[in-house]
This record gives sequence, C-alpha cells and structure tokens, in this order.
Amino acid sequence: MRPTNTYDKFHGAWLGATVAGALGMSVQGMHKDDLKPYLTDLGRWPLTDYIKTVPPSRDPQRKQWFTADIWGPTGFGPDDDTLFQVANLLLLEEKGPEITS
Repeated sequence: MRPTNTYDKFHGAWLGATVAGALGMSVQGMHKDDLKPYLTDLGRWPLTDYIKTVPPSRDPQRKQWFTADIWGPTGFGPDDDTLFQVANLLLLEEKGPEITS
C-alpha cells in the first residue's frame, strides 16, 4: 500500500462529497425517521439500490422529495453542495488564494 499524499486526500474528499450528494439527492431534507415509512409506502423498503427516482407518494399529506428525473440527468440535479466548491476552485485558479467574497 502506497503512502497517501495530499492529492489522494483531496481526490478522496471530492469523490466522497460528490457521490454522497448524488446518492442522497432524492431524500435530501428528509428526517431519518421518515425514510423507512416513506420508502415502505412506495414499495422500496428495504432499499437495495440507490434512489434514481422516487415516484410520487400515494399519501397527499406527505411531502414529495427531490427526484433526479425532475432536476436533470438520472442521478443528478442542481447540486449546490459541489457547485460552490467548483466555483471556488475556478476562482482560485483565476484570482489566486487571496480571493474574497
């Protein structure tokens, strides 16, 4: 096993953040206690694959969560978690480390 360098650490952090953002998009904002009842209602519990699209709930009182098909390509959508990180990276490349708001 080779030693971990700074590049590997940043690469791993970026991969973790983007994968978590994509996989969690369909249930973003949902409280963990609501996840099992919601997916059970949709016939998706126990979860065996990531949630690409969550069909509308049959319960009109239940909030409809973000779904990939509403926001863009399957599995992705407007991702503010990584969007601002990429924007800051572009700013760093263009303006250097002394950027400000």
